[in-house]
Amino acid sequence: TVPPTTTPTTTVPTGGGSGATTPGFVPYVDMTLSSDSLAAVATSSGVRRLTLGFVVSGAPCQASWGGYYGLDDPTIKARIDGLVAAGGGAIVSFGGAANQELARTCTSVSALAAQYQAVIDRYGLRDLDFEVEASDQTDAVSLERRFEAVAQVQAAGLAAGRPVRVSLTLPVLPTGLTAAGLGVVRAAVANGVDVGTVNVMAMDYFDPSWAPYAGKLGGYAIQAVTAVKGQLAALFPGRGDAALWRTVGVTPMLGINDNPAEVFTTADAAQLTAFARQKGLGRLSMWSINRDKPCGRATTWTENSCSGVADPAWAFSAAFLPFGT
Repeated sequence: TVPPTTTPTTTVPTGGGSGATTPGFVPYVDMTLSSDSLAAVATSSGVRRLTLGFVVSGAPCQASWGGYYGLDDPTIKARIDGLVAAGGGAIVSFGGAANQELARTCTSVSALAAQYQAVIDRYGLRDLDFEVEASDQTDAVSLERRFEAVAQVQAAGLAAGRPVRVSLTLPVLPTGLTAAGLGVVRAAVANGVDVGTVNVMAMDYFDPSWAPYAGKLGGYAIQAVTAVKGQLAALFPGRGDAALWRTVGVTPMLGINDNPAEVFTTADAAQLTAFARQKGLGRLSMWSINRDKPCGRATTWTENSCSGVADPAWAFSAAFLPFGT
């Protein structure tokens, strides 16, 4: 049964950055994992918008999907165009946990800005996400280059009447952003980026002090976004309470996490969705829609193409969809 597309009965407050992406459930899809039609995935799951991951550096300073598909690849273009033609939409996500970051291999701000603009021009998508992980969070040179380039692209978009909306996706603990993650947000603000959403990855804590995890991951995600909202108050002093909630997004990893002791359930998803609706968060997501189905066999480890839990296909999407899409 295809879950219906649902809109929240609560009114999502305006606020966040002036160019914040429209709030909603926008799960990640790994664009290199399969060649499935994005329109078909949207139809089957009930999800209308997807976060497309990840654009990285292929050849030095050349945008590529996962290092496999360049911007001239017709298959990727057709999949995105098909989603839009079916009434859907997408956010393009740069970075991720694997491969090289464009901000490291482009050695000038202008060259990096040109790559970001090339992605916008190729796909006609103006919602950009920057997932900054591991050592990229503390590389001051690439952070400054990245955000100077993003600010240039945003300024050009505003001048042309086509604003570019930006989110940052960062690791988190139940206590909030780490010092490195806060440093990324500060670097973006200092370089003039209009940050619409700070999206936190409520997953992979790998911290025994939070164990046992069973039945707690929804609550830990709520603790994390609550802490992050408080942290952002000092970085965005012009945003009121509702706007700060609107600035926060959250992305759990469904089913078995990379730390197999962490298993995020559909009950956790329902708990987090109710909280997101109550507070008016700016985004709800998950890693990933590719995994929103059972493996069909017993497993105790995370897998790219299934959740590792027994819930049927699209069960997690159905749990998150009441947030709106």
